[in-house]
Amino acid sequence: MNAIDNLIVFPYLNLHLNVPPIAFVIGGLPVHWYGIIIAISILAAMVLAFYLTGVQDKNEEISGDFLCDTILLAIVCAIIGARIYYCIFAWSDFSSFADVFKIWQGGIAIYGGIIGGALAVAYMCHRHKKRFLLMADIFAPCVALGQAIGRWGNFFNHEAHGGYTTSLFRMEMVNNMGKYVCAHPTFLYESVWNAIGCAGLIMFAKSKLYKKRGEILFIYIIWYGIGRFLIEGLRTDSLYWGAFRVSQVLALSSAIVALGLLVWNRLKYKSNKSV
Repeated sequence: MNAIDNLIVFPYLNLHLNVPPIAFVIGGLPVHWYGIIIAISILAAMVLAFYLTGVQDKNEEISGDFLCDTILLAIVCAIIGARIYYCIFAWSDFSSFADVFKIWQGGIAIYGGIIGGALAVAYMCHRHKKRFLLMADIFAPCVALGQAIGRWGNFFNHEAHGGYTTSLFRMEMVNNMGKYVCAHPTFLYESVWNAIGCAGLIMFAKSKLYKKRGEILFIYIIWYGIGRFLIEGLRTDSLYWGAFRVSQVLALSSAIVALGLLVWNRLKYKSNKSV
């Protein structure tokens, strides 16, 4: 991309930003802003996880070693899951099986990352005899924070934007396909949505409203599911399953299931308390 291609403009906000995808080059190898931002999002989520362990660890001890091991395994499994998920729903985009392993060419999906990370946490909890819902409640706000920061990688990559709009927050740029667009900054919408969700979950975790393990996880799924369902409808790069956007279907269905579990969890808590 040249200087003009790197330009992203928010006309109504009078912002003209030079946004190159590559931060710097080391030994001829380009280091992309996307990778740097993802690394920052992971570190921020890890710091928050250690903080929340102290906030939420009411009934059992969680060692630093266990938390570190769980986070590291979850990161690896999240990357693998994100790639597998994308490949399943975009298989027609690959010319050969070898292309599946070329993750540096792009192609990961957050839902696959969440599933892969959750399986890793479940495995570690089973192996070390820890309660999964306890760890899930700790990690849910961390995932929201990681998503809020990580979405800015799409900004630097000039991707994951929405369709045409004349709204106040519209952005004008040359996207990663070399096409000029005037579109919804859906990366920004989702980043703000997740940041609000993260803050809300932390406040809930520290409040007296938090009664039973699993509630933070369920609220995260509901919050993210609603936001993703609405924002995904604006995007132009969705993965499809027939005529349906995969992320919208999964977002809405998971939010409904999580709402049912949250209500059931709270009713069960009240029932046990009245006995």
